[in-house]
Amino acid sequence: MPFHEVLWVSLMRLLDPGTMGQDLGWGFRVAMLAITSLGLILVSTFTGLMTNVIALRIETLRKGKTKVVENGHTVILGWAPQIFPIIQELIIANECENDGCIVVLASEDKLKMEEEIRKKINNTKNTRVICRTGYPADCDDLNLAGAASAASFIVLSSPFSDSGNIHLKQGSDVDNVLSWHFSNSDAYLLKTVLAIKKIWNEQVITCDTNVKSLPTIVAEIHSPENIVVAKNIGNYDNKECLALVSYSEVLSRIIAQTCRTPGLSLVYSDLLNFEGQEIYQHKLPQLVGMKYFELLFAVDDATVIGIQQGNRLRINPPMDTVYRREDEIIVIAKDRKTVKVSNDRFPIDENAIRYSELAIATPENTLILGWNRIVPRVIFELEQYVAPQSIIKVVSKCRIEEYEEWTKKKTQIKNQEVEFVNEDPARSESLNKIDFINLKFKRAIIFGDATNRSPEESDAHAIMTLLKLRKLVANLPREDDYEMSIVTEIQDYRNKSLFEEAKIDDFIASNHIISMLLSQVSRNKNLNEIFSEQFSSKGTVIDFILATNYLNSSTPVTFATVIEACRKKNQTAFGFRKKNEANDRDKNFGIYINPPRNTLIHFAQWDRIILFRNTSTEYIPQGDETYEY
Repeated sequence: MPFHEVLWVSLMRLLDPGTMGQDLGWGFRVAMLAITSLGLILVSTFTGLMTNVIALRIETLRKGKTKVVENGHTVILGWAPQIFPIIQELIIANECENDGCIVVLASEDKLKMEEEIRKKINNTKNTRVICRTGYPADCDDLNLAGAASAASFIVLSSPFSDSGNIHLKQGSDVDNVLSWHFSNSDAYLLKTVLAIKKIWNEQVITCDTNVKSLPTIVAEIHSPENIVVAKNIGNYDNKECLALVSYSEVLSRIIAQTCRTPGLSLVYSDLLNFEGQEIYQHKLPQLVGMKYFELLFAVDDATVIGIQQGNRLRINPPMDTVYRREDEIIVIAKDRKTVKVSNDRFPIDENAIRYSELAIATPENTLILGWNRIVPRVIFELEQYVAPQSIIKVVSKCRIEEYEEWTKKKTQIKNQEVEFVNEDPARSESLNKIDFINLKFKRAIIFGDATNRSPEESDAHAIMTLLKLRKLVANLPREDDYEMSIVTEIQDYRNKSLFEEAKIDDFIASNHIISMLLSQVSRNKNLNEIFSEQFSSKGTVIDFILATNYLNSSTPVTFATVIEACRKKNQTAFGFRKKNEANDRDKNFGIYINPPRNTLIHFAQWDRIILFRNTSTEYIPQGDETYEY
């Protein structure tokens, strides 16, 4: 038999043992049996190797160890409770894009993260959410998330435990544990920023990437003293690429402002939510040369609130500020695409505009129920607003030693006398001891404590306190001009509906507010500067002021007339609130932002105009004004 025939016969027996049926002669049969046995061994070995290779590949995919090949996506680094509202907001923001992508890189198991996301976010619409397992501060793991081609990064605070909450053992030193946690969180942030910067530097060297393509890095930071260090390492070639959100600073300022201006939290939520009105920067070359007061009436389907001049964002600038070709107009609009130059001239009723004098601040009393780490900051923020001889009464069973240590250090509290009562505010006996009649608290702030409790337990304690306070205040003898507003901090945004049922004046969902801010800033870094100014007690702030301070007519007026009335006081109006709709969820609790200029409004006695004002020269809220929301 020729040699090539021998090879063919041998190969057939390696692959198919059934071909031996027609073999003749024992010598030939034994040889073919040996060849067939060898074939079985080789095929089995090859099959086993292929199975192992496929299994390893599947395991690699399951564990999230493969590299993401995307471009222009958002990378979320870390795993914490606020990740779910962030993803939800980014999904809404991506609706206008054909194919949005979010990559989550955290040390959690990939399958666990995907399961949690599916459980809490039912529909991701046109956005793909990809999870990868890895350490966010490690360059190799960052490369798995496609860091070199990402458009933005959101760095979450490193969680204290797997659930993201701080749980302390009995007898542990609260101050030391919290200090250690926040210090470690900020150190984790700094390492992560350095790792991102290293990857980008390598990208510049290998691809000659333009500096302008540097992605935005948005991060949550805890200790204000670490902000300068973080910004220094986050800059590249004197260009800022890092936007920092200080959790305690932002939250304390929002609470301090909201307790003084009922309804303000709804405005912030609307501006921070991608589903509501948003702040945009827009170039309109047709309007170059106009002064700011002219721009207020020159744009359709949007409300002009400021001008960006270079790196300077000016909200409610002087009315004679000129809009230059290199500038951008800052507007509030439902969508960037709707912003256009107006050819209409809206009617303004000059006879309806009245001129009132500046009000003088008087002492105000504030009741604080509960205690957590941001309460001292809230008290300090209130110090910037209230008149001398104001009183703050703190009722809390939590950590009196921490409070007493804080009072020794906070010598800058001069306008307020702070009293501390060591009682549980959720107990009716504790509330009954408070002298509501003589102190006439203008506002009450209820804080949850997620340090020793889970978010659910903290919110349950807060709502119990709220309901008992509501009942007690409702049974007090009251004067016609007295009403106390109530603001409650909640930890879990899913409890929002419970607090709305309790007809609360305002609630601050702490994690949700921070999540929305991080999401917005990841899309537009300049918004961080805008909101930082709004949250501050100095500069330009949002306020709700009685419409009767601006309008003296009992007949309906257009919103253009409202804008003109505020313009005459160097203020920028962008909405209003109707008191009789304050409890109507379907009407956004009476809040109207960016209404059309020709909208006719009939202002009742307690209706308010929502506006931007300058704190150094503008209106000071009257001490005897009634907030009945």
